[in-house]
Amino acid sequence: MVIKFKIPGIQSLISKTISDLESELARRGKPIAADAGELRQYPGLRVEVGNAACDSLERMRDESKKATLKLVDMECSYLTVDFFRKLPKTLRRVATHRIQFLMGTSQENWGNIGLPVSSVSHAAQNRFRGISSGRMGRMTSGKERFEDWGPSHLKTFIDWKNENHRRSILASLVQGVYIVERDRQEKREGLEALAPRWWVSFNFKLLHNLIDDVDGSIFGAIYEFEPPPSISNYTLDGSPRCVIAFRGNLLKFPSITRDMELDIVFLQHGLHRTSRFQIAMQAISERVAAVGDPNVWLVGHSLGSAIAMLAGKKLARTGTFLSCFLFNPPYDSLPIEIIPGEKVKRAFRKAKRTVKVGQALATKKKKNQSDDPFEALSAWFPCLYVNPGDIFCCGYIGYFEDQENMQSILDILRCSGMGRLATRISTGLLMSAKGRDTEPQTEPLHLIPSANLITNSAPSLDLFDAHGIHQWWSDDLQLQYKVYEYK
Repeated sequence: MVIKFKIPGIQSLISKTISDLESELARRGKPIAADAGELRQYPGLRVEVGNAACDSLERMRDESKKATLKLVDMECSYLTVDFFRKLPKTLRRVATHRIQFLMGTSQENWGNIGLPVSSVSHAAQNRFRGISSGRMGRMTSGKERFEDWGPSHLKTFIDWKNENHRRSILASLVQGVYIVERDRQEKREGLEALAPRWWVSFNFKLLHNLIDDVDGSIFGAIYEFEPPPSISNYTLDGSPRCVIAFRGNLLKFPSITRDMELDIVFLQHGLHRTSRFQIAMQAISERVAAVGDPNVWLVGHSLGSAIAMLAGKKLARTGTFLSCFLFNPPYDSLPIEIIPGEKVKRAFRKAKRTVKVGQALATKKKKNQSDDPFEALSAWFPCLYVNPGDIFCCGYIGYFEDQENMQSILDILRCSGMGRLATRISTGLLMSAKGRDTEPQTEPLHLIPSANLITNSAPSLDLFDAHGIHQWWSDDLQLQYKVYEYK
């Protein structure tokens, strides 16, 4: 009753899928039918999966509530001069003393209020000064300043063949897109603009911004790499000529309205129909035509990763393979990783694999290998940077693990060729089974055959920390690398 009340139809869908699978396997007399019988070992599978899904949705709602409250707290943290003027005289004197101290250039003053210099890190000092140096009556967040928040470990030497250096620079270029939009919103121009430091520090020049034609917000930027005159501190091998970067959701008004609208369109697999993607695709095509596809890199974060991935997939189908670096790419399907309980996860994965194999058997004769769109994408290896604590992108971890396990099962059963078909059986084929044709552009974005998966297992404070772009330019990450190749 809990399942029927909270998620109507999920119980009947699971029952029908398993029933149809067992009937089909029994009719064909395939040896895998014995494996299907193992489903009966879980008499409460439907109830457990349904309740787990309900719990996951409730937890996601709670996380969203906490995130919203945190945003409110962040907004309330901006202190203005008027605020201090309204303080009682005694408190105002204390506050003034501390602000003057924080804005001072001499580190000796840190001891005046009982904080020894040794106890305050250099980064913390810079952060306090950044917070205290507001413009136009509004305090500037320390996270917008490159000096306070940028990758300090890249100030002396840069090696483009070093993955840590390359990842940190590309993440900084994405941050530059976020900050250039914030500069526009706050009307910061000229010397007051904070964004240029995020790309000039690595010898990039901003060619032009990509502007959304609906709300006028800046969602992307085209950078051109200009090697320094003296390259003693650079190793240029492996460097790009052009980088096109896309930001994700900016949780500030007024751009948040348009960003959230595109999030919904993304979940409906309609991102390719939006004007933002059309503008991005046109800019990418023009740069590829101007400098050649080996010299163009795509990079994005969150929603920006979805735009970059969709563009990369579209070009890959035509034989143009661009280097693509995707930070926290959104996974447009309910990830198994967020389901609580390892037993439920294993049972769900086992049922899912069985259903996929059964569907592959049922549709094997209807599909030719030449019709497999994964064949055209198999040589494209985008770099996916994911965090297990990020519910928006962690689904890619289980997705590629499931495909690897599926291929192992099919190899054992000697079902040649079915691995490729089973890999594509997801939301797209379920839609097709209901009578809707699935175009390559409208299929779920996460359906990619090959990838370089980079996982950051370092502990995260919360969802904001796990989903943030800032984590990827840190030099103390706990990274695991794995290449998934479609064969």
